[in-house]
Amino acid sequence: MMTRNKYLKELRSFLGKLPKEDRKRILEFYNELIDDKLEAGQSEEEILGEFGSPEELAKQIFQDNGQTYSPPNTTSRIMRISAIVLGSPIWLSLLAVFLVLVFALFLVLWAVVVSFWCCVFAFGIAGIGGVAGSILMLFFTGQPAAAFFQLGISLAAGGLGLLTGMGMRKLTLLCAQFTKKSCVGLFHFFLGKKAEINV
Repeated sequence: MMTRNKYLKELRSFLGKLPKEDRKRILEFYNELIDDKLEAGQSEEEILGEFGSPEELAKQIFQDNGQTYSPPNTTSRIMRISAIVLGSPIWLSLLAVFLVLVFALFLVLWAVVVSFWCCVFAFGIAGIGGVAGSILMLFFTGQPAAAFFQLGISLAAGGLGLLTGMGMRKLTLLCAQFTKKSCVGLFHFFLGKKAEINV
């Protein structure tokens, strides 16, 4: 028994040569028309019987639009599927190489980010440790000149660590956004968009 979903699915295949927007509009029209007729008391079987077969309705639609109907070319579709299957070892290998390169790119990117953060922490630790060492040197070695010299270098290191830390925070956020957008883009690229109509 032909159901509405099956009928509209077959109709969509027979309308394959129409533009995407036209197919969507026609399918939505007949979907709503079936709803209206069901509310009027007709059964689904009666409604689909009035339409005729999906191919007959497709021919009528093409005729109403002043176009010539031609059935779907199943041979070319089979050939395309066969070409995809036979070529799968090649394109799967290329896909694997592409994914490895993308992963390597992200790995290098975040390795650089981590390395820079290590430098930031090194500057910070050097600054804090240097200030503490300068205080100890000032009170316990009796060498104020050396202590103040070390204190100046330590404060410079700490300031440099603070400035680079602020810059690295922004850089890390940018890298995170880039990684997220890239992953989402790849996800949509490989999975494709949602079907034009769910019937």
